[in-house]
Amino acid sequence: MRLIAVIITILFTLFYGSLEIIKRKFNLHAEYTRKLAHCFSGIGALFSSFFLKQDEFLEIVFFFLLIFTLLYSKKSLKSISLKNRKTFGEIAYPLGLASLAYFVYHQHKIFIYGLLLLSFPDTLAGLIGRHFNPKRKTLAGSLAYFLSTLIIFATGFPWNTSLPFAILLTFIEYISPYGLDNFSIPLVYSLLATQLF
Repeated sequence: MRLIAVIITILFTLFYGSLEIIKRKFNLHAEYTRKLAHCFSGIGALFSSFFLKQDEFLEIVFFFLLIFTLLYSKKSLKSISLKNRKTFGEIAYPLGLASLAYFVYHQHKIFIYGLLLLSFPDTLAGLIGRHFNPKRKTLAGSLAYFLSTLIIFATGFPWNTSLPFAILLTFIEYISPYGLDNFSIPLVYSLLATQLF
């Protein structure tokens, strides 16, 4: 592993560690720190992809997948673990990153849009939806997901592609339980994108 990959791994570790300290010190709700982790992990992955080879990116993702899996059963990471509802989102997220990296890493535009879709629509849908019902998905959350997905797609793809993609991914997000949309959406997006673009 090159030095840059080691540095990026350390930076991600410091980010998650800092988020954990902030959550515990200020007693923030885990839903908010979880969404911060969700959003900034995607942004960090996006910038990292400009410096890492595909195998290095995947190695880092699987390193954190291992860490998150080991800590999941004990709910040791309070900043990304929820007590009030069952979720596997913290494990599904690195699996989603891995699926993007495996299928479309060398199609950089498609990869970047996949990261944007993983980072922002779900975060926005979660923050809006929890105001209506903190324990289940809502129509308001799904609408937020659809609109943000459509806007992201429309910045780089034609409308006749953006609209069907946004509808499909919103449906998949809605039917994916327990945070598994963090994996199902990047996987479906990657598989379709490799065929269409």
